[in-house]
Amino acid sequence: METPASYDSKTLIQFAWIGVIALGIVAAAFTSTILYAVKKAPADKNPSYTLITWLEHAVTLHMMTVILIVVATSLLGLFGIIKDNGVVGILSGIAGYVLGGLKKESATPPSKPVSV
Repeated sequence: METPASYDSKTLIQFAWIGVIALGIVAAAFTSTILYAVKKAPADKNPSYTLITWLEHAVTLHMMTVILIVVATSLLGLFGIIKDNGVVGILSGIAGYVLGGLKKESATPPSKPVSV
């Protein structure tokens, strides 16, 4: 794998444009998420309250963080800043985190403790 110093300026500019496009896509997705949550807000609730509630229930922040880490790790691996073993370790850790969080919640609510 090449070292970061061996890339020419044309390749680095192409990587920069890819990063700008990826950032634009993420910003557009986040903006559309906010607009959707505000549009679906009930008349008696504040749209910001609805957005916060929706983000909490949809685990959106967790997924955005996972996506950001995957993209950053991939770019660092492409530039040769971190080695292949590091990329594999980070991506497998993220896969374990995501798959470990997919466990189904219990259908019955937990029983309330009895006060004495």
